[in-house]
Amino acid sequence: MIALVFGAAYALKTPAFEVPDEVAHYWRATAAAYGHVVVGARVALPRGYRVIVWALTLTPDAPRVTPERIRNAKGVMLQDEYRDATPVAGLYSPATYVPQIVAAAVARAAKVRPYFSFFAGRLATLVFCVAALVFICRGPFRAHFLAVALLPMSLFLFGSWSADALTIVAGFLVTALLLQRVDDTAVLAAVAWLSLCKPPYVLLALLVLAVPAQRKFKALVIAVMIAGTMAASAMTMTGMEMPNPRYRPIDTRAQFRFVAADPLHFLAVLAHDTRLNGRDYLESMTGRLGRYELKLPRWTTWMLWLLLLAVGVTCGPPLPLRARLLMWAIAIAVWLATLTYLYLTSSIAGGDVIEGTQGRYILPMLPALLATLRVRALCIPLPAVVIYAVAIVANVMGIRVLLAHYW
Repeated sequence: MIALVFGAAYALKTPAFEVPDEVAHYWRATAAAYGHVVVGARVALPRGYRVIVWALTLTPDAPRVTPERIRNAKGVMLQDEYRDATPVAGLYSPATYVPQIVAAAVARAAKVRPYFSFFAGRLATLVFCVAALVFICRGPFRAHFLAVALLPMSLFLFGSWSADALTIVAGFLVTALLLQRVDDTAVLAAVAWLSLCKPPYVLLALLVLAVPAQRKFKALVIAVMIAGTMAASAMTMTGMEMPNPRYRPIDTRAQFRFVAADPLHFLAVLAHDTRLNGRDYLESMTGRLGRYELKLPRWTTWMLWLLLLAVGVTCGPPLPLRARLLMWAIAIAVWLATLTYLYLTSSIAGGDVIEGTQGRYILPMLPALLATLRVRALCIPLPAVVIYAVAIVANVMGIRVLLAHYW
């Protein structure tokens, strides 16, 4: 209920396209509903999907939502008979947008105006994520998933068109199934889904190496990881570059050549990014709203970090040392893979800065990282009511920040 209430508030009160890269995600999911499963160039979409972006996007000259803007946006028609070439970024496969695609397909069939179908897509994503979390947040590691799922950053993404929403849920699902060893078939299906979302996070499936399982099953999990990653790459490599050449000279192939020719320079770029932005990643992981510019009050961030630390050290059974070390190795590998991907797809060719790195990329693996902090001597787990209370206070502050900035 907490997730539904605050997730709906984020979905409805966050202005359209004020979530990181939401225009790209919106067009990508909508393109899939129109049959464009693999995207490598501009695709023909009804004109209304481009007009609504123009009608609702806030600008420095008009940074707040007004009744006139909403009234004009509600009047935008679908115009299915007029198809415009739309610059869809095929960075992710359709597996990352299941509820969004369903919402877009229903809107297409019912000829719903883009304004209403946009917010319906946000709410569909929220309901899907919360329904999945009801299944995930059970068992001995329930508190870890609850605490992370109810963070303002998580609920903000769940109520959006962002590919991060389902990636977080898929990452949670793989982690929960492996830690609890629920069902082998379910594990394989979850690993396959995660590999088709954002491939770096499929490394979470390597936790299978630290759980009791037959070698044959472990080999099968790794095979699914590799097959899913190859399938996702085949669907997305043709459209790896974010369509924004006016502002950044991005060339993925040239970037590959730069990295191959001078790998030490690339390692220096990684080190520089970690040193420069490490603290910001940790702060923004709990909540950074809007397009990444709206911060929670400092005391709220500290309260959330204390909650996560308390959950980690007191809740759940202690993991073996082997599992803890493996999880941290996986987390480092996922983070480096994510930075590499962003350097190739979103950063200036040959540049010294990695563009697009944000703390929200830690969320899919955060519950497993919290589980590695368990202190065996602490026998009294943190009560769930504390998690709920902190979540309510933090998300009230998140909604206040949004309202004060946009409304």
